Amino acid sequence: MKQLEGKHISKTYEEAGFFTTKRKVALKPMDIAIDNGEILAVVGESGSGKSTLANILGFLYAPTTGHIYYNGEEIHYPLSHQIRRDIQMIFQNPFTTLHPLHTIRKSLVEPIRFHQVVKREKEEDYIKNLLERCRLPEDILDRYPSMLSGGQLQRVNIVRALSLKPKILIADEIITALDVPVALDVLELLKDLQKENHLSILFISHDLAAVRKIAGRAIVMKNGVVLEENSVENLFICPKSAYTKTLIDAIPKL
Repeated sequence: MKQLEGKHISKTYEEAGFFTTKRKVALKPMDIAIDNGEILAVVGESGSGKSTLANILGFLYAPTTGHIYYNGEEIHYPLSHQIRRDIQMIFQNPFTTLHPLHTIRKSLVEPIRFHQVVKREKEEDYIKNLLERCRLPEDILDRYPSMLSGGQLQRVNIVRALSLKPKILIADEIITALDVPVALDVLELLKDLQKENHLSILFISHDLAAVRKIAGRAIVMKNGVVLEENSVENLFICPKSAYTKTLIDAIPKL
């Protein structure tokens, strides 16, 4: 079943100059669908349009053209309370996504309280349970973001997203700022959480090695255009485009 679907979506930005307004096409019209419970990867270099796509499907940007459907129903602005809760994003830089003057406890409690996920007297136990599942110690709750490593911060961001009991996670280049061992651990964590919660995940990355480890299906993008879409296994066995083959050849080999 198609859980989240974009039909003919595109994005054009307008940049005002001295005498004229320039138009920059970041995403050309495309269709995309995420099936219930799957991990779909979107792959491409910087500037390929993959993050623009993530921001449109995460409802941070409105598309210039096209329509978005959730469980078969078209989504309109302003977004409903339920949509904002059901679709959560995790961003690339873990050092800029949490308020630097708030403790981790405060950063986690606020969205839970806003969306009334659990009763107030159960918030602490609820958060501690999520920390345990994401392999984080309880004592980080009284720390500030500057006191945590990049890997710990990214796990906190995953906890914050999961705390709202979402149906879909959009992960935009979430391992780029992490060391390789930490990145691998985060990928394993995402896979485990996806199975436990039957989550759908849109995994945005320029790293085909990471995509091969986590996703079942992939879309390859370049310059705002979809070049090909295939199962990850077939993508590696028989890439359809020369660009995909270049990305595969660029993967470091031992």
